[in-house]
Amino acid sequence: MLTNTLSVGTALTALNKYMLEQNATIADTDATVNCVVGECNDGRINDIRGMHVTEEHVMEALHTVSDTFEEGAVGAGRGMVCFGLKGGIGSASRTLLIDGKNYTVGALVLSNYGGKGKLRFDGQLLPFSDKEEDKGSIMIIIATDIPLSSRQLKRVAKRSSMALGRTGSIMGHGSGDIAIAFSTANRISQKAKKAIRAFPILHEKMIDRVFDATVESVEEAIYSSLWHAEPMISRSGRRIASLQEVLDD
Repeated sequence: MLTNTLSVGTALTALNKYMLEQNATIADTDATVNCVVGECNDGRINDIRGMHVTEEHVMEALHTVSDTFEEGAVGAGRGMVCFGLKGGIGSASRTLLIDGKNYTVGALVLSNYGGKGKLRFDGQLLPFSDKEEDKGSIMIIIATDIPLSSRQLKRVAKRSSMALGRTGSIMGHGSGDIAIAFSTANRISQKAKKAIRAFPILHEKMIDRVFDATVESVEEAIYSSLWHAEPMISRSGRRIASLQEVLDD
């Protein structure tokens, strides 16, 4: 679950309740569950002190999950600012042919980072007049069906910082840039039927292709979060412009 900084507790409680609803054996005959909540500070736009996110909002999001969804200023992305422009939720993916089978690397971001006037596209600095220091944060979620070990996934997550650099970020002091990577390829049951398990794993010689797909997907997801976000008025009355209208000007 992704939300704003002060709503982490609410989101975590709702996620726990959802998981207990889905499985009656959790924390009973089976182990407990450790839910994951990521956050960015949306206080530049949102009345974050009001703590308006409720458990009902979280449950609504969980019960309406789909493989098609809006991007931009939606969900946790509603109050986000990226490079001084309206940021939010963005997504992109790449496919790889490995040993005759198609695999996917996908990225979803919650963009709330970067300094105004420092946004770059294809290496070129976009022509914005005023500038500000690099600040804010970004949540990066990388998912794949390629069989990768935990060590390999850690390496993949680290490569997402290359995408931040491409867009103009220096990951400045005060940023909370966090990447989470996971693979759906190998599933481990809680109940062991055999003591020893064998799993397929990608050969290290092939992992550069995954790095390429990761960096490209994260970079495109960031641009997508900006492209799809509409302008908004902040809680203080400041207007946060969208990327589309700035480019039109």
